[in-house]
Amino acid sequence: MNKIKLLYKQYGLGVFSRLFKSLLLKFNIINEKLIVFEKKIDRNDIETRLTNLDVSDVKTLNLEDFEFCDLITNQKKELYKNRFSSGNYTALGIFKTHKLVYYSWISWKHIGYPFGFKKTKMKLSDALLEDSFCDPRYRGLGFHGKVNIVRLKTILDRGKDKAIVLIVKGNKPAIKVQLKSGFIQTKTIVLRKIFSNSNTIIKDLK
Repeated sequence: MNKIKLLYKQYGLGVFSRLFKSLLLKFNIINEKLIVFEKKIDRNDIETRLTNLDVSDVKTLNLEDFEFCDLITNQKKELYKNRFSSGNYTALGIFKTHKLVYYSWISWKHIGYPFGFKKTKMKLSDALLEDSFCDPRYRGLGFHGKVNIVRLKTILDRGKDKAIVLIVKGNKPAIKVQLKSGFIQTKTIVLRKIFSNSNTIIKDLK
């Protein structure tokens, strides 16, 4: 029941579609639409935004930090271990009462698609914002928007100037955060899979 409530907050009445697609996923059937948002990062804009935010609680994470997160599976821990080992990812997070309650990632090399679809390489000037999570007890406090700006500053400091975000269609809170951070929608991606047959369709917006 709690999972349904959380999905409702994200997708509204679209929660019923999400539940149906979750059921199809168990049979290895996928039909998902992603919205691609992009932002050309301007240093003056980011630094101005940062002056209006208290980001003192935002920390660059290491693997050990995830031991202090209550809501993370062993499978996720193994994934994150591999990310740190690759050197192609950076994680940022927020602790409250000695617990990791929010985290999100930057991918420096690949665009990782959800649902097990293959990664693709990015341009050298690009970085991907992905895999954000907030403990349900701390949602609505602005953590995602705040860390989003810190991630953009981190990308600039790495010598890159464009950020990419993929959001599952209908995830209104996530879309709202990206629009507020200055992102624009540039593409849509359709991921389709029936058993072992899969394809990825990318469409530029006109």
